Amino acid sequence: MDNDIPECQCDGAGYCPVYKTHMNQRRYEHCKHDLSWRKDYIRLYNTLNSPSFHEYAQQQPEYKAMVEAVEIELQKIRNDIKEQQQEYKKYQEQKLKKEIEYFKSLSSEEKEIYKKKRREYLKQRKKDIAERQQLEQVVDNIKEAGVTSENYQENTEGLGDLISNALSKVGVTEEIVKKWSGTQEGGCGCDKRKKFLNAILSFRKKE
Repeated sequence: MDNDIPECQCDGAGYCPVYKTHMNQRRYEHCKHDLSWRKDYIRLYNTLNSPSFHEYAQQQPEYKAMVEAVEIELQKIRNDIKEQQQEYKKYQEQKLKKEIEYFKSLSSEEKEIYKKKRREYLKQRKKDIAERQQLEQVVDNIKEAGVTSENYQENTEGLGDLISNALSKVGVTEEIVKKWSGTQEGGCGCDKRKKFLNAILSFRKKE
């Protein structure tokens, strides 16, 4: 029976591909060195993921009430998003109308200057969007490895290499990271990305 219990396949705390969950340092140590702990965890994991358990849970009044409450909240969110999209569409239409009126009021020479600045702006915006997408991919890759701004200090071994590889994999430079993490003048103001990347960067500097 013990031969059916797989050995721990991870090299440290983080995302576990066997149990498809994050393992902190304490749980990782148990999984790595304690056979009885792995037995209990596999039994729990198999139970929670079994069709019979799902069927039993779905029959419980508490489960049905929870599902209904979640659906109500989701519908509120959908309505809010729809309303925000409609308001943004109106704003964009009004902005475009004003821009067209302004452009028509310019002289021929001013129109050429305006068009040149507009092309430069669109070129820079395209570059910014590409950089943002690169960084979001880096953040996703790091999070998929089980590293977040809350737990990155739990297991520092190999973290510097993980971050460097995630950055280089999508061609992200230190300048791009500094720009979008808000660590240099003119950076992005996204609080979530800033919090996460600043935590990672502060550790990386110590490395």
